[in-house]
Amino acid sequence: MSHDIGALTCASLTGQDLPKFRFRRGHMRRILVSWPPEYSGAPKFMDSPLRNLCGPIVALLLWAPVSLLHGQSPPQSLGDPISLTEAELDQLTAPAAPAQVLPEGPPPGVPVSGFTIDRDNRNCVAAGYHLYYSASEGYEAVMGWTGNVSTCTPGTVSAEFQDKTLRRINYYRAQTGLPSDIAFDATKNADSQEAAVIMAYQNQLSHTPDIDFPTNPCLTSGGTNAAAAGNLSLGSYGPGSIDRLILDTGSNNAVAGHRRWLLYLRAQEMGNGSVPPMGDFPYVLPDHPSADCVWVIGDFKPAPQPPQATAWPNDGFVPWQLVPDDGDSPPRWSYTYPGADFSAATVTMTQGATPVTVVQETVESGFGDPTLVWRPAGIPDAAPAADTTYTVTISGITGTTFTNTSYDVTVVDPFRVNDPPVITGPANPAAGIDNTYHFTATDKVEAYELCTSEFSSTAWLEGAETSPAPQIIDNTDPAITLLSSAYAATGSRAFHLTLLSPDPVFVDQDFVVDRTIVPQAGSQIRFSKRRFFMLQSTKLHVELSLDGTTYTSIHTVEGQMIDPPYSSDDWDPAFTPETVNVPAEFIDKSVTLRFRIDTTGSAFPGPETTNNLHIDDIEVTNSSQLLNPTMQPLADTASSFDFNPPTAGRTYRLAVRPQLGGHWFGYGPSLDVTSVTLTAPVITSLSAAKGVQGAAFSYSITATNSPTSYNATGLPAGAAIDTGTGEITGQIPPGVYPGITISATNAAGTGNAALTITVLTGFEKWVADNYPGLGPPTADDDHDKNSNFLESAILGMNPTQPDAHLTPGLSVSGGNVVMTMSKSGVAGLDYTVQGSPNMAPTSWSTSGITIVTDNATTLQISFPFTGTGYFLRLVVTQNNDTTL
Repeated sequence: MSHDIGALTCASLTGQDLPKFRFRRGHMRRILVSWPPEYSGAPKFMDSPLRNLCGPIVALLLWAPVSLLHGQSPPQSLGDPISLTEAELDQLTAPAAPAQVLPEGPPPGVPVSGFTIDRDNRNCVAAGYHLYYSASEGYEAVMGWTGNVSTCTPGTVSAEFQDKTLRRINYYRAQTGLPSDIAFDATKNADSQEAAVIMAYQNQLSHTPDIDFPTNPCLTSGGTNAAAAGNLSLGSYGPGSIDRLILDTGSNNAVAGHRRWLLYLRAQEMGNGSVPPMGDFPYVLPDHPSADCVWVIGDFKPAPQPPQATAWPNDGFVPWQLVPDDGDSPPRWSYTYPGADFSAATVTMTQGATPVTVVQETVESGFGDPTLVWRPAGIPDAAPAADTTYTVTISGITGTTFTNTSYDVTVVDPFRVNDPPVITGPANPAAGIDNTYHFTATDKVEAYELCTSEFSSTAWLEGAETSPAPQIIDNTDPAITLLSSAYAATGSRAFHLTLLSPDPVFVDQDFVVDRTIVPQAGSQIRFSKRRFFMLQSTKLHVELSLDGTTYTSIHTVEGQMIDPPYSSDDWDPAFTPETVNVPAEFIDKSVTLRFRIDTTGSAFPGPETTNNLHIDDIEVTNSSQLLNPTMQPLADTASSFDFNPPTAGRTYRLAVRPQLGGHWFGYGPSLDVTSVTLTAPVITSLSAAKGVQGAAFSYSITATNSPTSYNATGLPAGAAIDTGTGEITGQIPPGVYPGITISATNAAGTGNAALTITVLTGFEKWVADNYPGLGPPTADDDHDKNSNFLESAILGMNPTQPDAHLTPGLSVSGGNVVMTMSKSGVAGLDYTVQGSPNMAPTSWSTSGITIVTDNATTLQISFPFTGTGYFLRLVVTQNNDTTL
């Protein structure tokens, strides 16, 4: 994955150069925010509870909840997308940005532009999500806005905030395969900031605020220009607005126009203005909603050639968090291609062999390049348990060189890699010495980290008592007293989880049991709970994590209050036990346990002990925990590590995790080992080894108790030992070699054993493999006048049954006689042919004989035909010392 970055300089187009933009047909030019009915009359703050203290138990409490959607700002909206004709687009073309000279290697820090993401590589996509998308989170805390909506002061935002917004835009472009070369222009930023203030003041959106909001005191020419050239949103700002503009939800955005402008192939310069929210809904100045304007129109570069398709979600791998799904209303997918005509096109989708229901939006032009938009059904709004591939097929395209296209969208969980490190090594490492372990590689890894922990089977019970102090990580707001003495199942304290008043949204509250737990088959999470003023829409989640960062909810406890009037009569009268079975995917894994409270709607907010619920006596049955974890950094090129257990008789867990995109992923499969006392090695390899003449000999010494070196004495000529690995190799002559001593050594001593090496000739191995009990090579066991040795040399001859005498194939070619004979392929045999005019002992010679073919199965020779008598003989030698 490339992380190149370079500076961009672009020409600027002023507001006076802007054409009169058109907006979508059939929609109002002024966009009004519509609050859902449940918001009308909702109180901002709740009165303190009324307590009629008539006795220690019969107190009746009345309380009203705060109603607010969890996890989002008050009702959000996007403006209509801007529509332009081809002629208007041509008017807005600016000189292309100059060619960039990009530095080699990753740049310092996280770049805002100039990077690429290989969307065909799963790990690159996961790394890109963490390196670029996640690096644009936390924008709220660094915004540094200096303006004021009530006084129409646009102010400025911090450079870091603008970098996060620009990085988010370029991330989406890089994820689709587009150039991530968008730059922000200072003038466009300033004008967009003025536009955001206009919208926040008005609490409405319009691309023509000078017409729709003529009395708005925040109107400026710069703000009006930015509104006319921008993607507008209300209820979000900065990178959060970029996400909403890419999703492009709402009935007025069926063409996905905001997405098309952000992912426009010719775009090269934009601007951004943002205003954060102030106060609570319903907004009355000085309170106001957040607002955002992204200047997207103008300064376009010439159309690149050849054209490039842009799909969203992109073809290849894509993080599930970014995919339009059934959690959005409605979800929209799109496919863009310059110059294409999609008016008669149809789109189909499948997930494996299962068809996906698709509803196509009406095709409309004027929003960047031609685009087909559709809404698939049944796309999950959750992390997939396994990578899930959707196949998109579009037919009936005109105006291009192709009429059909098909591509795969594979939705992945970017918090998981599919090739985590897997460790192998000794199950019983010796205490006090280095024991070597190896692990498999993770693609695109930046670093590894080894975690070594010790098992403990000691039972534990996590309460909120003063002594012993609870082992927890308190992530709740400081206004909440997590360790409460108001109620308890046992002892004097319990954990109190509640929500605070929204500002502007409810914030989840949680605490983590600060133990690394290893559940076994049948493990259960057990705790006691007592609910007080807790609505059904408020939920307690029991969650587990494999990496301490990403948690999965495995159980939910809902509030018990459904309909008003709400009263203490509806409280749980006492603590009740709750039992949760640990799912199979967490069995025998290193996990952390978290308790989290949130709301999907209304809730009783406040730190009062009668709000929401108390938890006590937490335990995980049939489990171990890991103590004394030790972290060891490993290089990205590492494939092994040494483990030196300090004490014998203890069980340890070894696990390695990879880092990609600056993010530490979960540990790979762990290896549990039990340390042993170091004793001298005991040889476990065989006491006899065989080889074949002419073949490489190999024998490995193996031994118990982690040897550090090996040796062998009395080896035959041609053999040698690698003292580091215990491997004996070489080319050894045929024969039997007894009396060899092999040894293995560690810090406790040396273990010895005897070894006999037998190296067979090719004939001997042929006999052993095929004809046990056959006589010596010179014998003729089947009395067919062919020796056992000769029969071993000729393909297909059987030394135990009479065969026809050797009759080679003869033919005449070009005045030469060609003779063909079969070879058996027995190791160590060499074949030659000699000729003689009279068979005299000294007359045999290879003169005039040409070898035509000599391979594993065939020997073919050629010699001149003289018309006079001529004799030939086949000479087969074994190890150049036996001739028959």
